[in-house]
Amino acid sequence: MVRLSQTTLSLALLGMVLLASIDTFFGPLNGPGFTYKNILVYLIILSLAPYVMKETRVEKKKAVSGMFLVMSFAFISVNQYIFSLHKYELLPASAAMLAAAFAFMAFCCRTAAVDKKNGAVTVSPVEFMGLAAVLVFALAVRLYRFDSIPPGIWFDEAVNGNETLRLLYGSEPPPVFIERLTMMPAMFFYITSAFMKFFGENIYAMRYVSVFAGVLSVAAFYFLARRVLHDHALALCAAFLPASS
Repeated sequence: MVRLSQTTLSLALLGMVLLASIDTFFGPLNGPGFTYKNILVYLIILSLAPYVMKETRVEKKKAVSGMFLVMSFAFISVNQYIFSLHKYELLPASAAMLAAAFAFMAFCCRTAAVDKKNGAVTVSPVEFMGLAAVLVFALAVRLYRFDSIPPGIWFDEAVNGNETLRLLYGSEPPPVFIERLTMMPAMFFYITSAFMKFFGENIYAMRYVSVFAGVLSVAAFYFLARRVLHDHALALCAAFLPASS
């Protein structure tokens, strides 16, 4: 067993607060400043405060697994930042960090303790109805005035629409990565092209992709929260956060 003292948890909580404060206190002077979103982030972080008041015991195997999972997320985050710089000379470093992230994640999965008896996920009728209600709410929020917000066709939507049409009617070989204004992997455009085939060549077909992916992400997050929290009521509350985001 690994014992996490109050001092360790307090320092971790303080670090999370400081990390959430970077944009507010160290951002550009003409930025939005302190908003209600900052208050929401602080409330979420401070909700962990009760756990600081007591010592926590964690199995050594799970502690090591969690450490490697955090390291993999850190490497993926750094890789995403490097990728956003659009500098080809940094691609080797980016690829190395991504490979390290996958290696850490694989080691995390290897060391994680798996309970074979509870490996299967069973959903009761009440839980199914609760999850269905959250997903219907997520769908309604994403469909509400999606034809007029944002008004017209936004720049990114126009560029992505042109790339989708180029994929549908162009004579080029199927791309893996699109190096034009989008600077994105091509998988998104293959999905968008399928939606355009079904809903027609219009802006709504492109926005349906975001609606569909958003609702699926809420469902995926619910089962992740259920596996971590071991409580379907808490998992529903957790899934409501991205559903209403």
